[in-house]
Amino acid sequence: MSKKSNAKPSRWIDIGEGCKRDAILYTRLDGSQFYREWTPWLGETTHRNAPAMAEACTLFGGSWSLPADPSVLITTLDYFKHSPAMHPDIADGKTSGWAWTAQIDPSISSLAFGVVLSNGRVLWNFRLSWGLVRACREVCANECKVSRSAANG
Repeated sequence: MSKKSNAKPSRWIDIGEGCKRDAILYTRLDGSQFYREWTPWLGETTHRNAPAMAEACTLFGGSWSLPADPSVLITTLDYFKHSPAMHPDIADGKTSGWAWTAQIDPSISSLAFGVVLSNGRVLWNFRLSWGLVRACREVCANECKVSRSAANG
């Protein structure tokens, strides 16, 4: 008699070249649906250079950018874990440091949002500080296929 595996399939689908697609289907206010795709970690730099680093990524034809705000980046977190709080299937070995988002503090332009990898906290940090860069993009749901088993994971 064979044993059944209780392992849940990962919600992160490897699409090649170190990039991952989130199997969660997101819906915009206009009703259109999309999946998020993420590059591997692109490096570490200041916030002032981070958007250009993300946009210069040519993997899968480009169109990458920094996560727009913390609400996008925190979709990669697993709040039941610590060190890293980032979901292990997308952490790619990063357990410390923090990652930039594109959002600049509206009242103090020398600060921008980041997310701490070890505990998932959202913080403002000086834009001249160094942080990790991972780019993302949205892909229309009708342009890509996601396996049912991954989407249900």
